Order: sequence, then structure tokens, then C-alpha cells
Amino acid sequence: MKTKIFFAAIIAFAMVSCNSNNSSQNNGEETEVTGHEEHEHQGGHDHNDGHSHGNASGKHSDEGVATEEQQENITVERSDVTAGIINAYLGIKDALANDNQQAAAKAGTQLAESAGAFNINTFSTEQQKEIKEILDVAKEHGEHISKSEIDHQREHFETLTTDIKDLLKIAGADRNLYVQYCPMYNNKRGGSWLSASNEVKNPLFGSKMLKCGKVQQEITVE
Repeated sequence: MKTKIFFAAIIAFAMVSCNSNNSSQNNGEETEVTGHEEHEHQGGHDHNDGHSHGNASGKHSDEGVATEEQQENITVERSDVTAGIINAYLGIKDALANDNQQAAAKAGTQLAESAGAFNINTFSTEQQKEIKEILDVAKEHGEHISKSEIDHQREHFETLTTDIKDLLKIAGADRNLYVQYCPMYNNKRGGSWLSASNEVKNPLFGSKMLKCGKVQQEITVE
């Protein structure tokens, strides 16, 4: 009788030990999976950094990407305050249309200088904040254009166009301008630019596709 009780106790002890080991092993696996999930979650926060409107990466984001649709013409206030920036922008445009990297670089320097010297004091506090953000980005684009190869210059120039349009809507312009669009740019995603003439001379392709494009919108001053 004592022998049977002894063996029963041994069997019970073995079963308790086995269950304890399985529980510990399962807890270890759960801890490992949870840790892996936390690592993946934490590592996923960096993917969207630098993709806001206010950057000069030269890469295209969904915001501000040119579309082929005809756009409604806009009217802006007549003002001379943006003349220096417009002159520099159009200087870059003409240089790129002529495949002239050096002239584009020089105009890029002029753009950066004009953006840095722009006086925002005559605007409201809210406008000053928005203008400053635009000017900071425009200045950075100008600096990149001043020291880049022509393909990279074109990337920055096309992205810059949205910022210049936004600036003109707030601060006005001293001349009428045309928004022109080429559907073939950026792997057929399309690209746009501003021109002082309705004649198309494509700065995004230069001599490769100089006439690719159409007038998409007019910006008139009043």
C-alpha cells in the first residue's frame, strides 16, 4: 500500500513539473512575439519623415503633384515685392529650357538670395508665417539648383513651382504668368512650371521635348 502511494506521488510530481515547464515555455514565446511586434511598431515611425509640403528633397509627394486637368484661372494682387523671386525663377526656367546648367545654377543663387532678402513685415502675422515657410523652401531649392547637375536642377525646379504659385497668391505679382503642363514628365505623372509667355518651351525636358506641354492656367494681376 505504501509503495502504491509513493509511486502515485512521484507521478503527480512529474505531471506538475511538466505543466510548469510548458507554461514557462509558452510565456517565453509570447514575450518574444510581443517584443518583435513592439520593435516593428516602433521602427515604422520614420517612413513619413520629410514628406510634408515644406521640404526641398526634390522628390514628388502626393501633395502638390501636377495634374493634367485644366485649372481655373486665378487673379492676384498687383505687387512688385515678388519681382526678384519671379525674375530668378524665370531665369532658371529659361536656362533649363536651353539645357544650360551653369545659367540655371546662377539663377538658383539669385533665387536663394531673393528669398533670403524678402521683406515680410508688411503682411499680417498669419501671412508672415506662411510666406516665411514658402521662402525657406524656395531658398533651399535655389541653393540645391545652384550646385546640382541639370537633371537634379529640373527636379527641384518642378517642385519649386507649387511654392512660387502659393507665394503669388498671398503676396501678388508684377506681371501676368502662365501655368504650363507636360504630361510626359516624371514617368508620365506630369509636371508643371510658370512662364511669362503662353509659348511652350519645356524646362523639364529641354531640347529632348522642348514643345511638350500646354497652357493649363493663367495667373493675371489686377
